[in-house]
Amino acid sequence: MKTLNDTNTGHPSTGTQNLTSQPLTLGAVQVAGPEFVGYAEARMMFGLSRTHLYKLGKEGRVRTVSLRGRGTTRGRRLYVVDSIRALLNAATEGGLE
Repeated sequence: MKTLNDTNTGHPSTGTQNLTSQPLTLGAVQVAGPEFVGYAEARMMFGLSRTHLYKLGKEGRVRTVSLRGRGTTRGRRLYVVDSIRALLNAATEGGLE
């Protein structure tokens, strides 16, 4: 049985431990979080209600994308995380009412 004091906590073939505090990168793109989120995820990340998110999307203050099948009226609305962050940053700088 292994305990927390075991020294071999890294890669099994080398016995080394590779830790980093830097964000993961894929080529030149930095992976820090999701690019698109649904309303539940946006609510957890930013504390905005579904109604407020819909309103911001309708007013064009937050970018959204709707995923739905051809000829269907229902689908999934996703919100662009960067546009929500930009809106909140502008609000903290006094640029919004």
